[in-house]
Amino acid sequence: MKNTRRLTALKERIQKNAFLGSVWEIVRRSFRHNIFGMAAELAYYLLFCFLPLIIFGSSLIGLLNFDMTEFSQEIARLIPEDIMNLVRSYLDYVQSMQSPTLMYMGLVLSIYFASSAMRSLMRSLNKAYDVHKDRHPVKKFIISFFFSIVFLVLILLSMLILLAGGYIVQLLIGIFPQIEGFQWLINLLRFTILILPIWGVLILLYRFTPNRKLRFSSALPGAVFSTVTWMVVSAGFSFYVSDMARYSFLYGSLGAIIVLMLWLYITGMIFILGGELNFVVMKRRERREKEKIKTLLLQERQTIEKKGHDAGGENGEH
Repeated sequence: MKNTRRLTALKERIQKNAFLGSVWEIVRRSFRHNIFGMAAELAYYLLFCFLPLIIFGSSLIGLLNFDMTEFSQEIARLIPEDIMNLVRSYLDYVQSMQSPTLMYMGLVLSIYFASSAMRSLMRSLNKAYDVHKDRHPVKKFIISFFFSIVFLVLILLSMLILLAGGYIVQLLIGIFPQIEGFQWLINLLRFTILILPIWGVLILLYRFTPNRKLRFSSALPGAVFSTVTWMVVSAGFSFYVSDMARYSFLYGSLGAIIVLMLWLYITGMIFILGGELNFVVMKRRERREKEKIKTLLLQERQTIEKKGHDAGGENGEH
């Protein structure tokens, strides 16, 4: 009995705290909505989208005669070494082929599997936002197809920005020579160039893919959380795989695929958690607004009653 009371008191204390209450609510909703299973489904489609996208992007960059060395160096900062070796093998193969047919095939497969991944994410975000009525299948397919195109365009744009990042930094140094001595500022510019497309994609996904009318401000907390968490977790996962796990020693040639699946699974989980965070923050904001309105109405009622009481007192005196 005492333990039950203590747990109840602890739960009430946690819920009163804005931060701890939000964390508790996200954890509770995550288990209730089975985000682990939904993240696995999303990772499955992302896996089949990842390799065709690499083929298409590298073919396009090869046709544009860009140097892939700087692109590989920038990407290697974000993803584990085993996955990077897999990407390099694809880049070398595509560069040796230089086939427009391969590029078009990669584009078609990327759009198809990206569209499937979008529909999976839409189902997950509908659960996160407590949406029980789904869209019509045709409308759902059109939206998923449109956002898969947007997703691929922004990913390719980020690839081109990465390739042109060195030129952009040199151009800024030419305009503002004072920043040449500030290496941290140059690194910050490179980092900003890298994360802006990811952040933009997540804002659009959280704003438009759930079957619910939302404001852009409602999508911001999850987008910021997912972007920052994904960058930090990817860096930590890369360090763990490269320096501690050594999956390639255990699984041989399958090690890169296993690491890629784990990384995509973590990525999917982070993106779904961003939707859960958006909903929790939105509901807490609505509760605060309702409490504020309730308090104002109560104060107004008390003021009216007080005026009525004062008026009644004056009439009594007369």
